[in-house]
Amino acid sequence: LSREQISQRTCVITVTYYPDTTDIRFQLAIKLCKLAVEQQLHLFIVDGSPDHRAVKKQLTDAVGSTSYIHFIEQGKEPCHSGKGGALRQAIEEAQEWIEDGAERP
Repeated sequence: LSREQISQRTCVITVTYYPDTTDIRFQLAIKLCKLAVEQQLHLFIVDGSPDHRAVKKQLTDAVGSTSYIHFIEQGKEPCHSGKGGALRQAIEEAQEWIEDGAERP
């Protein structure tokens, strides 16, 4: 497979929760996002942080290009609660993206 084919068929999922953006895990998430963009891999992040918008803005500002980053606020439905629920939500989002065949960068 070519690099482009791999990029269009591969995605990474993760979940996040930051009490604030000074948390070391937030710095690691920035590194992961930069790596995903560098390697042209789509990264689906479901975030359950108290201030989702602030986290998204700081992460976007730090990463720059976000064409490969899918940053999603954790749903409030019972099936999406907790870490397991967030992982299910990330899988659902990635699966929908794959099935839709959305335009890829």
